[in-house]
Amino acid sequence: MDDDDSEPRSPIPAAMSPRSGLIHLVLTDRATCLTPQTDRWLHERFAEVAETLCIGGELRAAILNDDEMAHAHRVWTGIDGPTDVLTSDLVDGGAVETRCIDADVLLGADEARRRADELGHPFERELLLYLVHALLHCLGFDDHTPEDAARMHAEEDRVLGLIGVGATYAPRAEVRS
Repeated sequence: MDDDDSEPRSPIPAAMSPRSGLIHLVLTDRATCLTPQTDRWLHERFAEVAETLCIGGELRAAILNDDEMAHAHRVWTGIDGPTDVLTSDLVDGGAVETRCIDADVLLGADEARRRADELGHPFERELLLYLVHALLHCLGFDDHTPEDAARMHAEEDRVLGLIGVGATYAPRAEVRS
């Protein structure tokens, strides 16, 4: 195999396997936005993501509307207004070494719809991006600095590309005054 450095390498080792086996996704649709087909698609793609990242465990994700998401955002972070995804990693020290996830995640349905419409891709694809984002937080990625955010978003797109969904993240356009 060629040792071509033209494609960025993932910081996540490909040969690792989760200690707990399969990952279990529990989706709670409080925003009542999922069809049975969308729910199935998200579960199937999420399983592919987990296999690609070699992780196991459980991720519980609640899909919320803007009002609920804004409330959670204020309570969890002290920031007003809705957001796209909030992740609570319950594994002490994160899942970097164990490759076993235990996390609670909140996904913003209204924000996902707005972004999907803005970017011209399906709503479920945006929700899957948010699930991948949450998993990467649990695996030690962060997005608080521009450099960390660029690294995280590149890994999101790399993983989504590997499962055939394709690059999905797009930075917001700067607002001009």
